[in-house]
Amino acid sequence: MSSIPSADYVYIVYESDKLLEIQIELETVKKVLDMFRCDKAGGTDELSSKQPIELKEVICCPVMKIILVSLLIGIVPDDC
Repeated sequence: MSSIPSADYVYIVYESDKLLEIQIELETVKKVLDMFRCDKAGGTDELSSKQPIELKEVICCPVMKIILVSLLIGIVPDDC
C-alpha cells in the first residue's frame, strides 16, 4: 500500500477560523457513498470503490465522526 497522505493544521492563525458551523449528517455521508462508482480505479489508498459501496451501512457513522473531528481540531488531509 502507498503511504498515507499527510495532514496539516489548517487553522494556523485564528481559532475563530474553525469550521464549526458545518453540519455533517449521516444521510449526507450515505448519499456521497452512493455516488461512488464500481467501475472506477482505486485511489491513492489502492482500494476499489466497491468496498465502501458494499460497506456503506457499516462505515457511514465512523466516516461521519472522522469528518466532524477533523473539522473540530483543524487537521484535514491534503487532497491527493
